[in-house]
Amino acid sequence: MSDEKPDVNASDQDLVVMRYFFVVYLAESSTRRATGNLYFEASKFPSNKEIKELARDKKDVCDMSIVVTGWQEFKNKEDYDNFRSA
Repeated sequence: MSDEKPDVNASDQDLVVMRYFFVVYLAESSTRRATGNLYFEASKFPSNKEIKELARDKKDVCDMSIVVTGWQEFKNKEDYDNFRSA
């Protein structure tokens, strides 16, 4: 075990706080329409572009137009994990 103590003078920039998100989206093309869900962790609130890129990584909607229709941010990992396992 180490006797090292945390640096009480560390700036807030040194701390990475993870945030937990659930996003609902609509994917459309000229021939079909689909809805989907994304679960992800990030250190900052994601941009619309970042969310759309995550949705496009799913191969079934990669060539479709993506519209974010809803989102939820969880206060902590436990709530996020409980929601995902429900």
